[in-house]
Amino acid sequence: MSFTDLINTVYKGLNNEFGADNETYVDPCIEKLDHYTFYQAAVVPAVLIMLSFSFTKKRRRLLLDVFKGKPGLIFPMDILTRDTSMSYAAAYGATLYLVYIVVFEQKYAFVSNGPPEVKSLIVIASMIIYGVVFFPVFACLAIGSTYGYCVGSIYMWFFTGASIYQQFQCVYKNETKTTLVLVARSMPQMVCLFYLCCSLPGRFVMSIKKGRNFFMTLQDEYQTETLEEIKESYVGLHVIRLFKKPLQKPDPPEGKLMIIKSKVINLWHRLVYQTDAAFNYSSRFLSVMLLGVCLIYMLTLELSVSVSLILDYAIKSMQELRDVVVLGDGSMDTEESEAAVGVIEFANRAMKSIKSCFIVSMFLTTCLNLLVILHMMSSYRTNLRALHKGDYTHIPSRTRRTNPDLLVGSIRYAGYQVAYIAWGFIIQFTIIFLIGFSLTCIVIFLDSGFNDWIISVIKSIWPILLSAIVISILQTQLARFAFLQGRGKELAFENRRLLFSFTYFMYFYNIFLGLISCLLRIIKAIVIGALLLSRLDNSTLPERFQFFDPGFAAYVGFMHIENSHNHPVVLVLVRILMASRRTKLKSLVVSAGVNFCAVNDTQLQNRLADVDGARRRKAARFNWHVTYTLIHNPELRLYRKGYLQALKKAQEEGLSVPASDSLLPDPAFFLKKEQGGKYREKETELPVKGHYDNSVYV
Repeated sequence: MSFTDLINTVYKGLNNEFGADNETYVDPCIEKLDHYTFYQAAVVPAVLIMLSFSFTKKRRRLLLDVFKGKPGLIFPMDILTRDTSMSYAAAYGATLYLVYIVVFEQKYAFVSNGPPEVKSLIVIASMIIYGVVFFPVFACLAIGSTYGYCVGSIYMWFFTGASIYQQFQCVYKNETKTTLVLVARSMPQMVCLFYLCCSLPGRFVMSIKKGRNFFMTLQDEYQTETLEEIKESYVGLHVIRLFKKPLQKPDPPEGKLMIIKSKVINLWHRLVYQTDAAFNYSSRFLSVMLLGVCLIYMLTLELSVSVSLILDYAIKSMQELRDVVVLGDGSMDTEESEAAVGVIEFANRAMKSIKSCFIVSMFLTTCLNLLVILHMMSSYRTNLRALHKGDYTHIPSRTRRTNPDLLVGSIRYAGYQVAYIAWGFIIQFTIIFLIGFSLTCIVIFLDSGFNDWIISVIKSIWPILLSAIVISILQTQLARFAFLQGRGKELAFENRRLLFSFTYFMYFYNIFLGLISCLLRIIKAIVIGALLLSRLDNSTLPERFQFFDPGFAAYVGFMHIENSHNHPVVLVLVRILMASRRTKLKSLVVSAGVNFCAVNDTQLQNRLADVDGARRRKAARFNWHVTYTLIHNPELRLYRKGYLQALKKAQEEGLSVPASDSLLPDPAFFLKKEQGGKYREKETELPVKGHYDNSVYV
């Protein structure tokens, strides 16, 4: 039974719309455009768009002379890019609903009724088909051309309209509340689709306003970047900040209200999130975080609605059963009737308690996971900046893993992170619900008169707990004030005899205290492991065994790939070199009499190649003339820059140099040590009649 059928059935049961025979049949809807037909038909335009995109790109290695190097290979997303982050995040968000129904409702691209082996093949084929259907959306963002934005916009409009029709074509068969639930559940997908429907046409219009070539890609824009644009980018701001002195700490706030406000803000920045203009998140990382938020929203909504309705239906059934027992025909005895009513009321109360615990647990789990996602964003920035500085305190060094392992971890990161968020949400909710339900059961037992057993258990264990707390506090206070000098500020003993005696007697007691401590250690490991389960930036294993944690290994690979390919200093250097080279070539083109703005990119590259070749030929001719002159006039070599610099340096060192124009590499080069340990020099004779003395030092 699908989610829609379940909600319809429960609502009809709550509204008493079934017949007297409790018939729960819901009239099915015949879909004109079902899930399978929609995605199978969408493959055709997706493949055609992919082929058209490939003809706008050139091959780089294979058969470059065939069809002028076209078509070329296209890709859906640059995993290192930081451009169009929100559009990429929206594209990933549009795929989440599809992944959700595949996992929870087993809806693939084909109907599978065969053996398990065939079903596995259908799953693999379905993943390929789903990837092909969404490929044009990502590819138009990756290419970044005017043509790509135009085709992507048209495809996105038709895809959004067909998706809305496919999901809500049977809405008239559902209850009104069921329709509202379905709209709320599909809200993340609809928001992402509508964002893309507006974003892609907006990018198309902006590319036309810039006067770009119709097939000019996003990567080509970096060729026209100026120094001012580099300074205003996030990498430019980061490098500028490196050259500035650190800001002085502001004066502490005055007043109780300002102090409390400052502490709250600092705590939020340290534990959750803080904005920074000199940092830009990776498009892939932002997409994963948005997927996590949408996934939490969908899990919260679907579990809350379905479980709450089932519990409401169970509570209503209990009340109807109680009315039947109370208003029966008298066949039951009074005592039996009262006992049955008592059991029904206890079960009814337990159902209401379960519902209350469920709602509170779901709310706490949702808030906790949203805070964890914000903290993961802050941790990503902190860890990446630490890697920029060469700090491997939290992220292990690259030397501990091979480069293929790091790349494989980066490839796995996005999928692992989404899956870990889902499992973390479910496990955290289970733990919180069990804790809340246990406390509720204790309250119910105490209120129902089952307090003697609980009180006896408390009386038997409270002396042990109290003594353990007292002894632990006593050891801490004695260590600070009695056994260490300077009230614990120095690691130097004081009252040594008393310390040795106290340590001896505590040995026997700490054995029993260790039993309790071991249980607490297990509980802490479970709680902390559950809280950190959705976070890949922290390993749940000890440091020596961190790489046995596949999630943490994927995060480490992802971070090292980000650091090695997106280091701000390296990016700024490369962009400055590209901008300076373009400025220099522009001046050369203008000096050659070519209008720099009147030629396209291909013509400009040809012109620059011609100018650069002419400059190289001119330099080669000049060098050959100099060489020819020096060969026929060797006395001129003594007046060249190299020899004069060597002669000046040798005079400062008290040495003699041979008649040559080479630079002086090292003063010790002109000294030779004899067996007696003395140094002596041999003067170089000046050339006579065009000849050099080629003698060496002895």
